Amino acid sequence: MKLIRKFMPVNIYDIAKTQSYLKDMSKMGYFIKKIGTFAYFEKGEPEERTYRLEPLMKKEGRPSEEKLEYYEACGWKYVCTIASAFHLYETSKEDFEELHTDPVTQSYAFQRLNQKMRAAFMISLLLIPITIFQLLHYFFLSDTPVLNAVKYGSGTYTLLMVLVTFVMGREIFENRKKLRFLLRNLQTGREMVQEEHYQLTYTPYIFHTMIVVLSILLIIMNVSILFTGWEKKLAAYGEDMPALRLSDIEDHNNFEIDDQYRRSNLISYDAGELAASVYEISESGIIKEKMWKDQSGVYSPDIRTEFYKLRLSFLGERLLRDLIIDALDFHRYESFTFEELLETRFDQAVTIRVKETQMFFGRLGKKVVYVNYHGYKDLTEHLDELFDKISTFN
Repeated sequence: MKLIRKFMPVNIYDIAKTQSYLKDMSKMGYFIKKIGTFAYFEKGEPEERTYRLEPLMKKEGRPSEEKLEYYEACGWKYVCTIASAFHLYETSKEDFEELHTDPVTQSYAFQRLNQKMRAAFMISLLLIPITIFQLLHYFFLSDTPVLNAVKYGSGTYTLLMVLVTFVMGREIFENRKKLRFLLRNLQTGREMVQEEHYQLTYTPYIFHTMIVVLSILLIIMNVSILFTGWEKKLAAYGEDMPALRLSDIEDHNNFEIDDQYRRSNLISYDAGELAASVYEISESGIIKEKMWKDQSGVYSPDIRTEFYKLRLSFLGERLLRDLIIDALDFHRYESFTFEELLETRFDQAVTIRVKETQMFFGRLGKKVVYVNYHGYKDLTEHLDELFDKISTFN
């Protein structure tokens, strides 16, 4: 007969409530056959059945044949084993005999389960400081948390880890609390309450669904990044780009692109959970007739651009700040000039100069751009041109 799958709206560690729930289901003609993530019932004629959960004394898939025969002789039929923690038995007799009548003796059966729960509890305690450290590092200990999140997309993973730790810790803590309360009562000679009023709750399913959804999103994003990201040589890329070309800045007649290095003159595209698109463009040039002022070699300017189109506009200002911090960290032992440009068409604009290096940081709505130019020309003379490229690029 086909089994009917239903949610399990009571916690099996609430033993009395679970037994009451299964009894009420039998009165409606639903007879439990298996309990895992869901409860599986067989539909039949309504019949009142009584259920008992018995903790496992040792690791086993099902009770021994000798035990099964003895229990059946007492009127109890084995139903299933639940989560390597309980055996479930049922009887339809009205004048049934309880499986266990001595509370102290019964407490021995629960001691093994309590030790098992204690081990799980200790593991969950270890996860808590690890998760807290990761959160602190992600949001407070890192100098550039937004830049890291946008570039490397670890926000969903962090949220998933926090949720898993919270859900697992909450369930283990509550289950152990219930088990210890029951064990103390049995050890002091109090008889176990076999049936109790219960309320249906689906909170665990809500949390588990959130974990599954986040896990699926994480997998989809990681797979999509593998297939959507690309890298090309600038010479082979004929479309618009959100960046100034080096030839736009260097107007010398003998300027030429320096393509002698494999990792030069590239454009790459990526996307992530916080950024709809991330472009990185690098370009190197050379003017053979011109030397650097310190006579260190042939004049070889270069330009590097990072462009971010964010999914959330409020991250723009924070990302710009992180880009500035990251850039200044690279030049932390050098003197620099910092200037915030107020008369530009950008929502926010900053320039930084370090010797022959000029950096521009601009924000326009959800778009953020960082330009690093190494050369003698004035980068600020081309900001209107850069604005036009950024504003029209999608």
